[in-house]
Amino acid sequence: MNMKPIHRAIAPILLSAMLLLTACDTTAPSPVGTDGSTSNTGTTETAKTSEAAPPATTPTESAAPTETPTAPASSMKDIAGLPPQKGAAFNKFFPDGTGSDYDTVFTQEKEGFAEIKLTMDGTEMAKISISDTVTNLTARSKFEGATDAIDGFPAIAQGKKASAVLVGDRYQVKVMSRDDAFTEADRKAWLAKVDLTGLSKL
Repeated sequence: MNMKPIHRAIAPILLSAMLLLTACDTTAPSPVGTDGSTSNTGTTETAKTSEAAPPATTPTESAAPTETPTAPASSMKDIAGLPPQKGAAFNKFFPDGTGSDYDTVFTQEKEGFAEIKLTMDGTEMAKISISDTVTNLTARSKFEGATDAIDGFPAIAQGKKASAVLVGDRYQVKVMSRDDAFTEADRKAWLAKVDLTGLSKL
């Protein structure tokens, strides 16, 4: 029997069958994990959510300490708490009117204060007083920064009718006009007649 025709007829059938089997088995097997499970390579990776970063904090600058302004120290000596002088201690420092047209009359004397008046022909022209500022410390503060002086002691005007000096950072000597004829020049002249140097040593 001649087998060649049969082989020729079977060969194409076997080739077609092999090609068909090869085409059906093109999907690669899923890789097996160490625990026996298969991983799906076709799944989409889940996006990792990043944690929100904490907001950047700006370092706060420490405020520079503010300095409380302080009042300049007074150049005057401290007399707070001292006992006031007796008024009688001031009497010897007043002028007596000798050689002038005025008469002097003692009018008041009390603790820390004494006063005389100047009269002319019976008319009161002015008053001169000496007071201890330990009983009124604010009175002497008016003399700080004084630009005028009498016998080296700071002098100021107190209104339009009074002139005063501060002696030894403590005693205020004041002349007050009681008549318009008694001028500022008269007040300063009588302040100079008071024994200011002697009073400063009291």
